[in-house]
Amino acid sequence: MKKVVTFSIICVMAMAQESLREQLGASDEERHMQSELRVGYIDGDKSAAAIGGHIHFDTPSFNGLQIGAMIYAVAPIQGSNSDFFGLYDGGFAFLGQSYIKYSDATNMLQVGRMSIDTPHADSDDIRMVPNYFEGVHYQKSWDNVNIEAGYVTKMAGWENGGDIKKFVRLSEVFGINKKIDGMFFTGIGYEDENNGAFLWYYHIDQIANVLYGELSHTFIWNKFSLLASIQFDRATDTGDGLIGNLDSKTFGIFLETTYQNISLQLAANKEFGNTPSMSSFGGGPFFTSMEDFTIDAVDAKKARSFVLGASYSYNESIDFGVMYGNFRAKKKSQFDTDEIDLYATMQIFGVESEIVYASIDDKLPNGEDRDIFRIIVKKSF
Repeated sequence: MKKVVTFSIICVMAMAQESLREQLGASDEERHMQSELRVGYIDGDKSAAAIGGHIHFDTPSFNGLQIGAMIYAVAPIQGSNSDFFGLYDGGFAFLGQSYIKYSDATNMLQVGRMSIDTPHADSDDIRMVPNYFEGVHYQKSWDNVNIEAGYVTKMAGWENGGDIKKFVRLSEVFGINKKIDGMFFTGIGYEDENNGAFLWYYHIDQIANVLYGELSHTFIWNKFSLLASIQFDRATDTGDGLIGNLDSKTFGIFLETTYQNISLQLAANKEFGNTPSMSSFGGGPFFTSMEDFTIDAVDAKKARSFVLGASYSYNESIDFGVMYGNFRAKKKSQFDTDEIDLYATMQIFGVESEIVYASIDDKLPNGEDRDIFRIIVKKSF
């Protein structure tokens, strides 16, 4: 089991280097198998402060079988914000995880409510409650190879479309009032010290078929390193038309050079298809994902985006960074938005802190600018 979990975390960390949203929202499965207390403050359209966390229970393993459950609760301190409380202003509690799991040295099978991290379905843990999924998940790992497959029917959490504590069908997350069977996914990944290759396929019943691929390589010269990655995301509708026509072909590149404690990042995505890029159940896989915007938020054809960033790491416990991104349609008159993110993450005396300020500038004549400021402080037990 430890080998499977460790390999999962390595894969997530490898992907987390490739966008700010994935870096800040990455899920640590080992941490979430403990108890946690978190306090948060957010100021956007509305300001709010909250306290919350979870208690995780696991039975002892019997011949590889184990039962687990996690109760998640959030209580308001002041104000109201839908990112913290969903449809309601008050606090809530729910069973975020509830599963039966079998595991051995190289295999893991989990059935029930759980955390899943894949390119188009992920926890995206950047608010008071991450995303959780209901279904079945299988994983096998050996040497540098990891294979996953699963079937998901429902989703809870801050990006499920409304009621955070409720596991709703995936069609409701898309805003569709129709029952669908769910989403099947499978993926294979290879990773060693300097190389990574990932390929994923998704079938969302009556909605979409999605193929996602990613390649990366790290070049090292003395004290310098350069991480170079490319990605491709192809999505087509199933013909049922529940979310309309879908024909996207999204390409992306990512470059990160590091010298000692300083890193510089450049990322770009471009949509070559006939519709906007494919959205996700969570933050999504795209290299230009920031605190608020990503390329799939550009509701126009031939979208394009780029991000420039710089970060500094102190003693492997404190990180500071700044990122600038532009998201626009081929015709700027349809969509043209800038975002600047300032962020800091700290791990001191076992307490994790994340501070983010995002400034969004809608450059269209009637566009509305806005700011987001949030602080999340976590302590695991």
